[in-house]
Amino acid sequence: MAVKAALNKFSYLPWIVGFGLLIENIDVLIINTAIPQMAHTLATEPITLKIGITSYLLTLAACIPISGYIADRFGSKTIFAWAMIVFLLGSVLCGFADHVWQLVVGRLVQGAGGSMMAPVGRLILLRAFPREQFVKAFSALTLLGQMGVAIGPVLGGALVKFFSWRFVFFVNLPIGIIALLLIYFWVENTRAAVIPKFDFYGFSLFGIGIGLVIFSFSMLAEQASETVVALLLLSMGSIILSVFSYHCYKTPEPSLAIDLFKIRTFKIAVLGSFLIRIGMGGLPFLLPLLFQLGWGQNALQSGLWLLPYGLAMLIAKPLVGRILSYWGFRKLLILTPFVISLILLSFSLILYHYSFALMLIIVSLLGFFSSLQFTFMNILNFVDITAENTAKATSVASVFQQVAMSFGICTAAFLLILFNKTLIGVTIKVAAFHYTLIGLAVIVLLPVLLFRQLKSIDGQLI
Repeated sequence: MAVKAALNKFSYLPWIVGFGLLIENIDVLIINTAIPQMAHTLATEPITLKIGITSYLLTLAACIPISGYIADRFGSKTIFAWAMIVFLLGSVLCGFADHVWQLVVGRLVQGAGGSMMAPVGRLILLRAFPREQFVKAFSALTLLGQMGVAIGPVLGGALVKFFSWRFVFFVNLPIGIIALLLIYFWVENTRAAVIPKFDFYGFSLFGIGIGLVIFSFSMLAEQASETVVALLLLSMGSIILSVFSYHCYKTPEPSLAIDLFKIRTFKIAVLGSFLIRIGMGGLPFLLPLLFQLGWGQNALQSGLWLLPYGLAMLIAKPLVGRILSYWGFRKLLILTPFVISLILLSFSLILYHYSFALMLIIVSLLGFFSSLQFTFMNILNFVDITAENTAKATSVASVFQQVAMSFGICTAAFLLILFNKTLIGVTIKVAAFHYTLIGLAVIVLLPVLLFRQLKSIDGQLI
C-alpha cells in the first residue's frame, strides 16, 4: 500500500481499468478467425455461428442501462471485479461448448459481464480524476483497448492453428486473473452518496423487446429459417420497444434517457453511427470468412491480414484532433463514408486476382478511415451534452452501438446467403462475398443524409 500511495494515479489506474477493455476487445475479434474451425467441431455452418457473436452483443446492449445503478448501489470496485469474474466464467463455458446452444449460453454470460466492465470502468476513472484530467486518463484506457483490436485476430489465428479454437476463450483466464489481483489491491470501492431509483420496468421492456428484434433478424439471416416465425417475433419485439419508448417519455428517470434525442447533434451522431455500423459492423465477421472460405487461407494467415487493420486504427487516433480542427465535423462525416464505401468496393480488385501489395493497402486504409469515422461520431455525441447528462448520453450511445453491430452481423450474413448461388452446406462462392461487400458499401452511404443536417459550426467550441 505504501507503493500505491507513492505513485500518481495516472501511472496505474487507467491501465488497470483498461485490462477489462483489453480482454473485451480481444474476445470480440478473436472469435471471428476461429469460426470455420468452431463450425466444424460443433457440426454446423460458419454463418450459423453468427448467433454466438450477436448473442454476446445483445446481452451487452440489454444490460448496459443497469450498470451505473448497481455500481452506485454496491460500489464500483465490487461490480467491476464481479463483472470480470462473470465474463471469465462465460469464457470457460464457451471453451468447453460441444453444441451451438452451449456456445450461445456461454456468450450470453460473457455479455452480461462485459456489459458492466466498460461503463463501470469509465465510472471509476470519472470518480478518480477531476474533469480536466479525465481526457488524459481516458486516452490511456482507450489505447489499451485499441491494442486488443490490433492483436485479437492474430492471437486468435495463432491459437487455432497451433492449438485449438477452444483456447481463444481460455486465453482470457490468465489476463483476467492478473487484472482481478490488481483490482483487489489498487482500486478503491467508491459508490454514490445518494442512490437514485432505477426503472426496472423500462429496463425489462427494453431487454425483452431488443432481444426479440435481434433474434428475429438473426433468424431471417438463416437460409432455412422459418420466415413467418421470424416476422412474428419481429412484430412482437417492435411493439414492446414502442411501449418502452412511450414509457421513457412519461417517466422522470427512465432506464434509457431517449429524451436526449431532442438535442440535434446528439440525435444526428447516434442515429448516423447506428446506420454506418450496420454497414460496417459485420466486417470483422465477414472478412475472416472471406480469407478462409473464399481464398483457402488458414486461421493464422487470416488473422495476420487483419493486423494492418488494427494497426492503422491505432495510427489514426493521434491525428483526429488536427483533422477535426482543419475540416470540421460536417465535412468529415459526409466525406468519410464515401471513402469507406470506395474501399469496400475496391475489395473486388483482389477477390479473384490476389495481390499482396494491393490487399495490404486496402485493409490498412479500411482500418484508418474506420477509426477516424468512429472517433468523429463518438466525439460528436457529446459536443452539446451538459456535464450532468454525460453518463446518460454514454449509456444511450453505447446501447445503440451494440445493437447496430448486432444488426450489422445479421445484415452481412443475410446478404452473403442471398448472393450465394449454392445451398447451405456447400462452399460459399467468392462471388457471394463480392456482391455482399457491394451491398455493405451502399449501406455505409445512408448516414450521409443525416450528417448533411449538421451545421459548419457544430463542435467548434470543444
